[in-house]
Amino acid sequence: MKVTDRNKFVEIDQSYQGCAATLKTPGLVAAATAFASNMHRVWCMDMYGIELVRHWSDANHVFQQANIRVAGHPRPDLNSELPADFFDKQSAAALEIQAELDKRRADNPDELKFAQLMAWVSADTTTKLNPAAQTAADAILDARLTGTWTAFEVLAGDLWADAINCHPNGLSELKGKKRGTVKGNDDSNSLDGLGVGADDDEGKTVPLKLIQKYKFNLAAHMGTILRAKLSFDSLVRVRDAYRRAFYDDYRDVDAAINDDAIDKLFLVRNLIVHKAGIVDEMFARRTRSVPEFAGLEIDKPFPRDESKAIALIDPVIRSSVRLISAVDDWIANHAD
Repeated sequence: MKVTDRNKFVEIDQSYQGCAATLKTPGLVAAATAFASNMHRVWCMDMYGIELVRHWSDANHVFQQANIRVAGHPRPDLNSELPADFFDKQSAAALEIQAELDKRRADNPDELKFAQLMAWVSADTTTKLNPAAQTAADAILDARLTGTWTAFEVLAGDLWADAINCHPNGLSELKGKKRGTVKGNDDSNSLDGLGVGADDDEGKTVPLKLIQKYKFNLAAHMGTILRAKLSFDSLVRVRDAYRRAFYDDYRDVDAAINDDAIDKLFLVRNLIVHKAGIVDEMFARRTRSVPEFAGLEIDKPFPRDESKAIALIDPVIRSSVRLISAVDDWIANHAD
């Protein structure tokens, strides 16, 4: 979450919500639902600290008001003898006040947003004053970045397999030709790392045990079978798998899977998990043409903050949603 001014804050893009509800292809619902669930987990990490501070602040306010109702003072003198029923009355009053507060915020969402803003300011100030809190906040931010990459990576593989399962005629032939709309990426030395190629008939053979497993009916399982024979361990191979499967009318699919935002998050994710977030020569070389990464120093930590995290996460969410929609549209437009 980032504060754009002192009156509002911005959460991560939530366009992933409901991305499964509008699908025309039932077989794609599971992949879309899993993506939405994975991204909601990232959103929860984004909001956790804010909500924790807000609820603590709310509780402090609620009990002070409850004390005023019961004892006439926000902080009763605990050194004096309290009525036997004081805490029962305090608890009952606190529940009433919390219900009143919840209703007021439901009727006026801006009041809730303001409370969240104040919680953000409090949490942000705490992290600046407390190195341990800053370390924890940085860890959560890194988890959000790596979690978003994992959500995309899982979606890309599951959606590809499910699409072929739904539409084996054509897609399972992996006959797409090399084209300029599919980007290479130097995370791999070759685009030929897939176990099954467009002209690799031998790679398309299916073991007898799989034929028996699916009771000699492979049509609805071709995506699952082919995915097990292909490598999805790098971005270039993921893109090449989509290129090979979607052999025509591929413009929207290509545009989504080849979005530059995916490359940026991919590189930052790798830097976090493989290099502890320290900029090395390879990262600097790969990002030299990216304006957002200009001026990075070798052997220094990659600068990460809320605004940079949002700038990396949001475009990948939108590209993923577009990919789901593009694959769904492709299947609907190529009915057998």
